[in-house]
Amino acid sequence: MGKTSCAMQICLNAAQNGASCIFFSLEMTKEQLARRALSTVSGITDYEIRNKELDDNQTILLIKTAGQLAESMIVIDDSSYLSAYDLQVRSRQMKHKYKTDIVVVDYLQLMQFSQTQNLARAVGDVAKMCKNLAKDIRGAVILTSQVRRTTAEQSEKRRPTLSDLKESGDIEASADIVILVHRKDKESTHGELIVAKDRNHGGTGNYDVAFDHFQTRFLTKSHEDFQWVWDAETKENLREKRKEYVAIDMNESLNEVIDNMDY
Repeated sequence: MGKTSCAMQICLNAAQNGASCIFFSLEMTKEQLARRALSTVSGITDYEIRNKELDDNQTILLIKTAGQLAESMIVIDDSSYLSAYDLQVRSRQMKHKYKTDIVVVDYLQLMQFSQTQNLARAVGDVAKMCKNLAKDIRGAVILTSQVRRTTAEQSEKRRPTLSDLKESGDIEASADIVILVHRKDKESTHGELIVAKDRNHGGTGNYDVAFDHFQTRFLTKSHEDFQWVWDAETKENLREKRKEYVAIDMNESLNEVIDNMDY
């Protein structure tokens, strides 16, 4: 519930601070991810962008946002086939071409593995390979991973733990940092980022985040929109609050909207 959104936010934040990122997407197309990025940064909902339900101000704002994102160094690779070998080769090529700082793979269980190899062992081998890849490119490799389905179905009863990472304990063993994304159900705006492991700094703990369904973003308590989204509690309530917000702000000029945007 939100692993792609969380990974994309990390890329957007890093890119806006000058980092170079490559995002290997095995689940979503580059067009879908581009719309999400435009929505997250501009504040225009993915639905409005997808269905072209934009007024003149929103159109200009979207063009401005697209220009800003175009200047950010984020490369999206949505090839449907990605093996461990492909990941290493393409990542090193991107490091040479773009001086890549961050490699994201979304998500681990969709990678191509040898049919003759045990799945748990294959997943574990990829996790270890990514550890070495991070050293080689002197950057970060971020893997998104599923948790066990029984855990997802019982998420209202308990939070996920390290042992719930699907397929292999080697994921936990190889990773320097493990962050578990938790929401009690798909409609809730209440979420947690659970830092279950931090080998470098030991900074484990649970952090409340609000999930904005319409901009596909997680907000920490320091964000000005956190309380607004958190108080909505459900996706439907958030939809109604957004309608009211848009109605109130209709008279704002485009310049005021742009000047007040929180990137």
